[in-house]
Amino acid sequence: MVVLKQLLGSKKFIALLVGLLASVITPLLISQIGMDPAEATAFAAGVSTKIAAMVSAYMVGQGLADNGKEKAKIEAAAEALIVGGSAAPAL
Repeated sequence: MVVLKQLLGSKKFIALLVGLLASVITPLLISQIGMDPAEATAFAAGVSTKIAAMVSAYMVGQGLADNGKEKAKIEAAAEALIVGGSAAPAL
């Protein structure tokens, strides 16, 4: 249950779910508007590919942003340790 709660709190996981849902719903909606089946299949494949590309790009970007945040936290903690801790040189 804790793992599910953590996953649902993740922006990347929610983006993945939305992308999967959109990829599944798009062909169903296209089939309902009366397109030729061959055209509908090609169109749905193109849309699904674009959705997958957008979700992938978002997930990579969010991962890079998360990495940058963690790096900043580590650097701030190291700076605080050096300035306020015993690692500071004696004057």
